[in-house]
Amino acid sequence: MDRFSPAAAAHIRVLVLPIGQVERNVYVKVLRRLQTEASVIYHSTLSALLGIDDFALSPTRFEQGCLLFDYTSSAPGERVLQYSPYELSRETLLVIGIASAGSSRDSNEKTFIAATEHLREKHSRAVHRQVLLLHDGGDVEDSSGSDIVVTQPREEGTSSLQNAMNLVVVRFLRELTTYAQAMQASPSIPTPGQASRTLQRMSWLRDADGRPGSGSGFGTPLGSPTEEDAPSRSTSRSRASPATSFDQIAGANAAPSGLSRSDSSSKKHGRTASQDRIALNGFGPGLSQEKIKKRGRARVGIVSGTIYMLAGLWSEALQQLVEHTTQARSINDPLWHAKGLENIIVCLTLHAWQSVEFQLPPICYPAVDRNTSVPGAHRFSLSLPTSSSRARDTAESGSVRRLAGVLPDLVKQVVMLYRSNEGSTELDTLLLHEATIRLTKLLALMSSHGGQLDQPALAQIVSDSPPSRPGETSRSRPSGKVTTSSHMPGSGSNIAVVELLGAALPNNDDGISTSDHLVILAGIASVYSTLGMQRKKAITMKELVVRLTAALNHARKLGAAEMGIHPAASLSAETGIVASPQESRSILKMVAEIARVYGIDLVDSVHLQQSTEDEPTNLPASSSSNSGSNAIKIATLKELLALCEAAPDPHGILRVLASCLRLASPKSAVDLSTRSEGIELAPEEQSRLANTMSRTMGVARHLGLQDTQVDYWDSYMLRGLTFAPVSIQRTLIDRQKMVRATTGTGANPLLYDPNSSRQATAQESIVLVQDEIVACLVTLQNTLDVAIEIEWIQLITDGAALNVEPRAVQLAAACLQQIALQVRPTATGKAVVKACKIKVIGCRAQDFLLTQVPWAPPKSLLTKASQTAAGVTEGSMPTTSTVPLEVIASMPTIELESTSLQENTLGILEGESQSFEITVRNTSNVDATISEAVCTSTCLKVTHTDEMVAVGSTTLLRAELVGEMDISTLRIDIIYSRASGSDTYARLLSIPIHATVSATLQAQDLKIKPSSTTDEASSVSFTLTNNHRSDMTYTCSTLHDSTWTDDSFAVLPTAQTRRVHLIVPQWASTYSTDATLAELLSQLLTHIRVQWTLGSRSGITSLISLSLPPSAIQHLRGDSVAISLRPPTGISSQGDFRTMVVKLRNRTIAPTGALYIQLHPHMSGVDSPVVVGSLTRLEPELKAGEEREVKFSICPLLGGELEVRASVRPARPGRVVKEVGGGASWSRVVEVQVR
Repeated sequence: MDRFSPAAAAHIRVLVLPIGQVERNVYVKVLRRLQTEASVIYHSTLSALLGIDDFALSPTRFEQGCLLFDYTSSAPGERVLQYSPYELSRETLLVIGIASAGSSRDSNEKTFIAATEHLREKHSRAVHRQVLLLHDGGDVEDSSGSDIVVTQPREEGTSSLQNAMNLVVVRFLRELTTYAQAMQASPSIPTPGQASRTLQRMSWLRDADGRPGSGSGFGTPLGSPTEEDAPSRSTSRSRASPATSFDQIAGANAAPSGLSRSDSSSKKHGRTASQDRIALNGFGPGLSQEKIKKRGRARVGIVSGTIYMLAGLWSEALQQLVEHTTQARSINDPLWHAKGLENIIVCLTLHAWQSVEFQLPPICYPAVDRNTSVPGAHRFSLSLPTSSSRARDTAESGSVRRLAGVLPDLVKQVVMLYRSNEGSTELDTLLLHEATIRLTKLLALMSSHGGQLDQPALAQIVSDSPPSRPGETSRSRPSGKVTTSSHMPGSGSNIAVVELLGAALPNNDDGISTSDHLVILAGIASVYSTLGMQRKKAITMKELVVRLTAALNHARKLGAAEMGIHPAASLSAETGIVASPQESRSILKMVAEIARVYGIDLVDSVHLQQSTEDEPTNLPASSSSNSGSNAIKIATLKELLALCEAAPDPHGILRVLASCLRLASPKSAVDLSTRSEGIELAPEEQSRLANTMSRTMGVARHLGLQDTQVDYWDSYMLRGLTFAPVSIQRTLIDRQKMVRATTGTGANPLLYDPNSSRQATAQESIVLVQDEIVACLVTLQNTLDVAIEIEWIQLITDGAALNVEPRAVQLAAACLQQIALQVRPTATGKAVVKACKIKVIGCRAQDFLLTQVPWAPPKSLLTKASQTAAGVTEGSMPTTSTVPLEVIASMPTIELESTSLQENTLGILEGESQSFEITVRNTSNVDATISEAVCTSTCLKVTHTDEMVAVGSTTLLRAELVGEMDISTLRIDIIYSRASGSDTYARLLSIPIHATVSATLQAQDLKIKPSSTTDEASSVSFTLTNNHRSDMTYTCSTLHDSTWTDDSFAVLPTAQTRRVHLIVPQWASTYSTDATLAELLSQLLTHIRVQWTLGSRSGITSLISLSLPPSAIQHLRGDSVAISLRPPTGISSQGDFRTMVVKLRNRTIAPTGALYIQLHPHMSGVDSPVVVGSLTRLEPELKAGEEREVKFSICPLLGGELEVRASVRPARPGRVVKEVGGGASWSRVVEVQVR
C-alpha cells in the first residue's frame, strides 16, 4: 500500500515474517500472493466461519463491509510507534509467521507452539499473532485447533491461502474486539506532538534580550495544558538549552503508549496556569476538569471509531467518528478534530467505493465564518446545500455528489486544523507533512477524473487495483459514472492543491530524518504526477536526487570505513558492492522520469529493456527534443550521474554517461573539413566521462553483469561505405557494356533529352564474386575529443549474405576515419547494404544507417505555449543511402606463366614482323574459357588455339608484332570467363610487351596528279629517306586487279633520299562524292607497297606518315563519266580521213542524261583549223555502269604532230555552246603523226 494513500487510515498493517527454515522463494511467493489475493477480505466471505458466535466487531453486523490489509515484511521503527493510537494504521496490529509444516500433526503442533512463542516474545504490541504452516502436498489434514495449514503455497489460483486468511481474520477480529474494549476504558489518549517551534523561537529571542522568564508565560518549557501526564514545571529560573534534534524533543515530550491508561495521580503534577499568563487556546485560566474529561472521551471515541473502520464496520464507525469529532470541535481540540474529520472522509469514501448508501454528516459542511488563512483556501469554490436540497436528494448518487462537493473545503479545513497548536504542543512535523500529502492526493485523484467520484476514481483512492467482490451484483456496485461535481473547477482547483501541497515541503529546521525527508519528497512528486504537473514533479524529484545522493555517499563512506577500504574505491571490482536488480530498476525509472520532463533523450539500456519486457509502463516513449537549455540538461544529467555513482548502479551510470555524451555531441553528420557545431563538454570533462565509463565496464565484467550495455550516442556514426577496387587480374568486365562501346549502340542520339537525367539517377550495382575476399571501406565519424574503441563491424544486407572478418579498431578523436573490412560473399544474388551493425565497447550492437551527405538539424524556436520545438519541417531529416550489390558465381583466375621473349622485351626494325609465344595458367578452381585477346595497337596480333583452360592447366597463345615507330610499350588483354553458365561478366589478364623499334625507310612529301600516259590513273610520287645506319634495298609495287606489280627496284644508301614515281590506276569502279580526304588516302595506301631488305631481314615501310593535299581529292576520286581516246593506227596523211574512237563509261549508279562529246585538235604554232570533219557528237544517256564507244572521222589539213583531246559533258538543249565549261571530263592527249 502507498504510504500516502488517501485511504491509508483504513488499512490494517500486517507484518509477514519467515520462521524457521523457510526457503526464500517460497516466502516471497507467499508474501506476493497475500498482497494480490488477500489484500481485501469481504465480510460476506467470513459469515460461514462465525456461526452463532457474536462479538462487537463481528462481520455479520455489516455484511457490505470489508477489511483492507497492508502486508509488509518490515516492522515499523520505535519512533513511528509513538504516533499510535493517534494514527493506528502505523501500528502493526497483525503478525503472521510463515513456517514449513511437518509430515505429521504432532510435528506441526510443535512447530506452531515454538513459532507462536517466538512471535509473542518479539512482537508483544501486536493485537494478534498467527502462524501459517506451509505444506506442498494437497492431502494434508485440515486446520484444527490453533494452527492453520496452507497447502500448495506456490501455486496461484488455489483457495488454500485465501481460506487460511479468512480463519486468521476471524481470530484477529476477536482479538481486536478486546483491544477496542480496552481502548474504550482509557480515560484519555495523549497527542503525539512536539514543542511548538514558534514558542521556542520566541523564548530564544527573549533570552537573547536578557529578559527574565517569570511572569511572561515563556520562562520555562511549556507543557500542554491538555495533557494529564504533562511534566512538572521546573523550579529553576535557568532554562535548558533548546532542543537541536528530534530525539531531544521526543525525549523531553515523551508520551505513553495509547494502550496504557494514564495515572490519575499524575494530575497533581499538572502545571497551574498563572493569572497573568495568556492562554494559548483562548483567554481564561485554562481547561476545567469537566472539559478534560470530555476531551479524553472524545479522543477515545475517535480511536474507537477508527478501530471500527479498520474492522470494516463503516456505518458504526461513521456514527462514532461524527459524534466524537463534533465533541472534539466543541471543546477546541484541533489536532483530534482534524484526525476525526480525516477518518470521516475515509469512511465516507469507503461507503461510496462499495456503493453503500450514506448521509453526509453536518460536520462535513464548512462554517461560513471559519478562518481561511490556509494557503490556497481562496481557490476553492463551494456553495452550501439548502435544507430543501438535502431533503429531496437522498439517493446514493446524491450523497456521493455532495461528498465530492464538500471535499475541497473540507480538506482545506483539515489541513488548517493539523497546523494548529495544542497549547505549547504542535503536531509532529512528519505527521503534518504526511497528512497534507494524503489529503492533497485525494483532491488530485478527484481532479484527474474531472472532479468526479466515480468508481474508477474511488478504486484508485482506496486501492490501486480494485478487487472483484464475491457475489457482486449490479445493485451493490452500479456501473458508470456516479456523480459529477460542479464545485471542482479544473485549473483553479489544481492551483489550490499545489498551494496546499507546497506547505508540505520539508526544510532543514523540521528535524526530519533523511529517510523520512526523501519519502515526503517522493510523496509530493507523486501528487504532482497525478495532477499532470510534470515540471513541478521533476523539480521535486531533482531535490530528492540531490538529498539521496548525499545520503548514499555518506552511507558509502561509513560502509567503506567499516570494511577497511577507501570510500572512493567502493565502486571498484574488489568490493563487489553494487545495487541489486530491483534497486537498479527503480533508479533507472526515476532517472528516466526526471529526464523525460527536462526533455532529455536518454539512450536505451539493454538492462532496462530486459527488466521491463513483461512490465507495463505508463511513460511515453522518449523522443529527441531540441527544446530546453542544453546547459540545464547537462547539469541535470551530472546530478543523475552522481546518484547512480553513489548507489552504485553500473546500469544507470552507463546509461546516464551515454546520454550525456549524446547531448553534448552535435547530433549531426559533420562536414569533412570542419565540425558544424561545437561540443557542449570540455575535453577534460569528456575524458573524465570516458574514464568513468571504462572503469564501470570493468566492474560490470568482473562481477559478471552481462546486460550493462547502452545505445551509442551518435546516430550518424556511419558516413561512408564503398568497396575498394580489386587488382587488375580480378577486375570484372561487363560484356554488354563492352559490346555497346564497340558497336556504338545504346547512345542517346538526341542532343538534348529531358528524361536522360531521370535515367541517370539509378544507382549502379557493385559486382562481387562469390567466395572472393574484397575490401570494404567504411567511413566513421567521431565528434567527441576522446577516442572510441570498436569491437567489430558487420554489414546488414537485404539479400545475399556477406561475411565480415571481425576486427577491433580504434576511432580517433574528432575525425572522419576510413576503416578497411575484409568481406567475403557467401551466396549469389542481388543484395542491398542498408546499414552497418557496429559494436562499440560498452554499447550494445547497434544498426547505423548510411548518411553520406553532411547534415545538421535546423535551428528551432521554443514556443512557450506548447513548449516544443517549432519550425522543424517534415523534410528536415537527413538523407540516408544504400549500396546495391550483385554477387555472381565464382569466377576463374588466369595468370601469366611465361613468354618466349627475353624479359618480355623485343628488338625490332620499323616495318619488320616478328612472332613470339605466351603461356598462361588457370590458378583457380573454376574452368575458364578464353573468348578473345585484344591488343592495344594494330601492329600486334594474338591468336590462341585452345578456348577452354581447365583448372590447373596451361594454354599457349601466339603473337605477331609489326614494328612501328613511337611504340615502346604494348599490352595484350586476354578476356576470359567461366566455361559454364552465364558469360555476362568476364575477366581480363593484361600482359605488357616492351619493344625497341629501329628506324628504316621513311616516306614523305606525297604528290598526286592525273596520269598523262594512262586513262583512269593517277601519277603518285613521294620521297624515301633511309634513316638506318646501313644501305637498304627497296621495291615499290602497286596493286591492280588484286595483283601487285613491281614498278621500281633500287638501293638507297644510308641517310640518302630518293623521289619515287608510281602510276596508280583508278581502283574504284563507282564514282562517289562522299569519300573524305582520310578515306581516299587510306584507299591509296592500300594500293602502294614499299618493301625493304636488309640482309636476312625484311619488312614493309609504313606509309601512314604521308599526308594527302586537298587538291588531290578530285584526281583520286575521278570523273563521273570516264572518257578515253584511241587514235588511228599507223601514220596519217594530209587529206585522208582517219577514225578516232572515244570510249565512255558511266561510273555512277544513276543514268547520266544526254552527253555532249567534243574533240579538240591542236598543232603547235598553228592558229587556223588543222583538221576538217565532225568534231562534236550528241549522245543519248548512259545507264549506270554502261560503256559506249563513239567514232569520229577527221581529215588532217597540215603535216606535222597533231595533238587531240576529247571531252564529255552533260548536254544542254536549246543552247549552242562554243566553249567547254566546267563539269566536263577530259581524256588524255593523243598524238597523231601527219605527213
